[in-house]
This record gives sequence, structure tokens and C-alpha cells, in this order.
Amino acid sequence: TPDMSTSFRLQPGDLIKWEGQPCRVARVTESAATIAIRRPAREFTTLFGKTVRFQPKPRTAYISPNSEVEILNRQAP
Repeated sequence: TPDMSTSFRLQPGDLIKWEGQPCRVARVTESAATIAIRRPAREFTTLFGKTVRFQPKPRTAYISPNSEVEILNRQAP
């Protein structure tokens, strides 16, 4: 049976709700959990009139590995 200290701890691969949007937990250490926050896709028109759209890299943030956040989806081990 899992003990209480690890049962609510964030795990890599978890999908959580952070600041109102879903974010993926990338890495978890003793002191911090790294989460990837998606940025909106950017769209612009080139000088030749072609519309280009690209997805920027996610922004990373560090939170406590024991944060009380809503876990939307937990990866199976």
C-alpha cells in the first residue's frame, strides 16, 4: 500500500490544471515539479501574402511537487 507522503505527490506525465489551463508535468524532484505551459499558436502573414502559423515551445514553470492542484489525467506506471 502506498504511504500518504507519495500518494498525492505529482508524477511525470500527469496532466494538471494550472492557472485555468491544462499543463503536463515534465519532471519531478524532491524540491520542485517542472510543468510545461502551452503558449497559443502564432499566426502572421508574410510579405508574399501567405499566412503562416506556428506553435511556440511551451513555457516552463516550477511548482511544489506536493501542490494541491487538480490532476486531470494520471499516466499509468
